[in-house]
Amino acid sequence: MMDITICPGFHLPDDGGRTAALYRELGATSVQLYIDWKAVELAPGEYDWSPYERDLEMLERAGLKLGPFVICGSWYVTPQFVRDEPGMLMYRCVEHDRDSAIPSLWCRQIRPHIERFLHAVADHFGRRGILGYVILGPTGDYGEALYPVVGNWPGAYHGHPGHWCNDQLAIADLQRWLAQHYNDNLDLLNRSWQTSYRTFDEIAPFTRSNAPSPRAYVEQIRWYREAMTEFSDFWLEAARRAFKDTPIYLCTGGLMLPEHGADFSAQARIAADRGAGIRITNESSDYVLNFMLTRLVDSAARGYGAFVAHEPAAIVTPKGVVGRIFNATSAGCSQFFSYPNAYIEAGEINAGGEVLKKLRTHLKKREPIVPVAVIYPDNERVIHGETSFDAFHMALRDLVDFDLVDENMIHDGFLKRYNYLVVAGIEWLRGRTLEAIDAWVRGGGVLLNVNCLVADLEVTDQPAAMWRTLLGFVPETDQHYAIVEQDILDTKALPHTHSLAPLWATSAYGPLAPECHPLIGIRRGDRTPAAGRAFIAWWRTVEQGATVSYFGNIDPRSGHGGWATSNSAALAFLADIFQGAQVLGLPTLAPTTLRPQQNQVYLTQFADGMLAINFADQLATINADGRTIQVDAAAIEAI
Repeated sequence: MMDITICPGFHLPDDGGRTAALYRELGATSVQLYIDWKAVELAPGEYDWSPYERDLEMLERAGLKLGPFVICGSWYVTPQFVRDEPGMLMYRCVEHDRDSAIPSLWCRQIRPHIERFLHAVADHFGRRGILGYVILGPTGDYGEALYPVVGNWPGAYHGHPGHWCNDQLAIADLQRWLAQHYNDNLDLLNRSWQTSYRTFDEIAPFTRSNAPSPRAYVEQIRWYREAMTEFSDFWLEAARRAFKDTPIYLCTGGLMLPEHGADFSAQARIAADRGAGIRITNESSDYVLNFMLTRLVDSAARGYGAFVAHEPAAIVTPKGVVGRIFNATSAGCSQFFSYPNAYIEAGEINAGGEVLKKLRTHLKKREPIVPVAVIYPDNERVIHGETSFDAFHMALRDLVDFDLVDENMIHDGFLKRYNYLVVAGIEWLRGRTLEAIDAWVRGGGVLLNVNCLVADLEVTDQPAAMWRTLLGFVPETDQHYAIVEQDILDTKALPHTHSLAPLWATSAYGPLAPECHPLIGIRRGDRTPAAGRAFIAWWRTVEQGATVSYFGNIDPRSGHGGWATSNSAALAFLADIFQGAQVLGLPTLAPTTLRPQQNQVYLTQFADGMLAINFADQLATINADGRTIQVDAAAIEAI
């Protein structure tokens, strides 16, 4: 079973243990408490642990383990003597050149304080034999592996989403990193960035709007994230020395926007290297949104070998509890974390608590079988600063279960874990990534390309030659740009797509390589087929693998009115490709979690069966694994 852990904050209520008993009734096995550094370390090395004695007594009586949340640096817990230490630098923002009240990770003076406090926590609570796990809050506003984002209580210190790398040590580290990255070749950096620096010492951090080029900003953010990853690894290494065999979680959060500075897959990798886990703190009550926010961490953790947990960052409704339980189980989590307001109200178990009691038997650590991967649109998030790219990916979860993979994971060989790779919303990838995808396809993978002409971020803004070749373009291939009606060439192979006809597109491509198999063509203005000229969808064999391309993106019934783009047509096309993979001759099978109905019923496959959630508000009928079952609204069912 998973560790079910509940966090009331710094302390349990002073109610003689009644709340702790309610936690046990809910199924909790541990309680997380924030350790208030400033309240227990009154001077360097001088501790008073009495504020937590009552908590320990109540936990021991209830038979619950403790999960201390150890935070160092965040304003609300850090002792003033740390901030006042001569030479202690705070994060400074690029936007206003003003300091935060949080020590900069580039200032190594903070590290001895962290190590000392980690050992003190381990020694004190370890002697009681009550430790269930420890969670690490390295930095940021609240104790996560993030830079400052939202100031802790308005007016307490200068805080905002931004770029917190303008202190003198951070600037020097950026210059060092760039010199190393470009092998001290300033001319190469200037050509790559479209700049005219005379020395590396001239380079200073910039915001997205002031970046000299997209590549420059992407590389600055790569450094920014690597600095956070290195600091997090220091924490993990120090915690492992202090806590020995106690399970350790690294706390991370946010949306992996560039300003946050978190690199989720890199953080999962270093956690695995230290025999630790990672907890992502961004869930809400919407299952599909939770899936999108947590799945990159989940996929990376499973691949690298770290354990994983989720934490809500918003109010969780009773229906949301159902979604969170399914998300945790289907992701392979080892822990289910909650705040008590989802389950207890006015000292009594509420509707959300009854949901947890009913469904907690599903909270088992299991290994999902996921043959479909989707590339995480990270460069696009960095360059554009948006999460709008998530819309298609969230809609795709209504069709099939999938993992998210980023360029780190692809470079580390993760594609061999998957049969399918969906590429959607991707504008740029690095050359190494393109080469890895090409090799994976040639080795037997199936690439599903949805409206993407991917450029090599490090070479040009034009579609990469390798990508064009992989899709089946030839030197003569041209883009035929117009609003054209789609001509579905094989209605039996594309039944879901055909059911949406008429459909339109804004681009078609041709001529194509002779081995390409056209699936959707275009019609002339008189609605007669324009045979052989240009195509909207096709597939081709590439050695042992295959690529499938789709460039149809207009559905007049999308609800937006006019010539609006829509996900419905692309999802119908992918449903046809998954479902008809063997009929088409693709070298893989259809995913068992495929749901062409797209009716808010979601499946996850395990070695010993499937798990289904009906997140709709009405009864659903599911045909899966040769069985027909009914699943109540907002319910989970084993198949």
